[in-house]
Amino acid sequence: MRTEWLLGLMGLAGVGACGPEEPPDVACERQPPYRLEVTAFGGALPGSTVVHVKHGGGEVDYALADPPTESELVFCDPAPAAGRGVAALDCDLWTQGAVTILVEAGGYVPAEVRAALEWEAGCVVTQKIEVELVPAMD
Repeated sequence: MRTEWLLGLMGLAGVGACGPEEPPDVACERQPPYRLEVTAFGGALPGSTVVHVKHGGGEVDYALADPPTESELVFCDPAPAAGRGVAALDCDLWTQGAVTILVEAGGYVPAEVRAALEWEAGCVVTQKIEVELVPAMD
C-alpha cells in the first residue's frame, strides 16, 4: 500500500511538472505599425499642412513646409502633384503602441484619427490610415 501511494505521488509530481509546451518563437517581418496617407479634397496639400503624432512616448510633428531632417518615428515622403506642390504625404509611423494622429492645415477642417496596434499570429500588422483634408466652411 505504501509503495502504491509513493508511485501515485511520483506520477502526480511527473504530471504536474509537465506543462503545455512553450509556443515556438515567431519570426515577424519588420514593418511599420501604421502607414498614413494624407491628401486634400480637390487638389494639392497646402504648405501649412502639419501631421501631429501622439504616442505613448510623447508627440512628433511633421510639417510639410519644414520637414524634420531626422526622425526616429515618423518618416514621410511627399508625392508630387501633377502641376506644383504636393499631392499626398505617405508616412510610415514606427510607434510601439496606440497613436492619435491630428492633421491640420490652413483653410481645412482638422482631422483626427486614433488607432491601436493590430496583431496577427503574434506579429504586428501594418494598418493603412487615410486622411483627406476637407475645406473649412466659413
